[in-house]
Amino acid sequence: MTSTFVKIVLFGLGLLSEFLCHGGEITNRRFVKVVATTVHTKCRIRQEFFISRNADLTINECSRKCLTQDKCKLFCYHSDSNACDLYHSFVSHWFTGIDTTVGTMTYDVCYSAWADDRNIIRSTMNTNSSPPYDNRVSSGSVDGYLCWGVVKEYRFTGAINQLNFLQVDFGYEVTVGRLSVGHRPNSVYFQNVTVRLGVSSNELDNTVIANVTDGMPSGWTDLDIKPPTVGRYLHFETNSSAYFDVGELQVIPAE
Repeated sequence: MTSTFVKIVLFGLGLLSEFLCHGGEITNRRFVKVVATTVHTKCRIRQEFFISRNADLTINECSRKCLTQDKCKLFCYHSDSNACDLYHSFVSHWFTGIDTTVGTMTYDVCYSAWADDRNIIRSTMNTNSSPPYDNRVSSGSVDGYLCWGVVKEYRFTGAINQLNFLQVDFGYEVTVGRLSVGHRPNSVYFQNVTVRLGVSSNELDNTVIANVTDGMPSGWTDLDIKPPTVGRYLHFETNSSAYFDVGELQVIPAE
């Protein structure tokens, strides 16, 4: 089965959109230029080197490479080596980056498929949860960054063998049209979950907007909220004592 790129558009405001025709289906992925330029190399999928020294051409080619990798959610460009690195990392557009230490790499620019400038989630939002596993606390679900297996503070993980919950307070009411969850790349880590949204801090007073039997194996689960629902408090609750991981959240207002 062959894949053909049918359109590439680079916008001046840092939005790169790729279209890939694969097996007769057209896949569209938006890459947003993010603030962060330093990331953990442990989540690197592969590294590509290019002959062209033109940065724009190389960045376009980077996006093509990322699009053909199912796990790729971020690509970064380094002009000195003319290298493009592909990452299985969730990075929000506002996340400023991590400290430069052993096991990190700093680039000229990075583009994220996860990032969306409409996303209202911020690291300043209040969170609450059931007891976490290994100090992987609830604030890790809204910190704007996720690289599995590197540092535990960048994600929330519920304790083992208990029913778990996670609640996020936006701080204001918003009409939500879509919710995305970044979790560990296996459906078992976001399984049998009830999702509620409403204006009450008591989750039982709020609307059930989704019942998730199995999350996506890719670790990226999208939930379209139909009809769009008004709420301030987003609540997740497991219906079994299985694993429960929420690494990043994306809440998009209805248009």
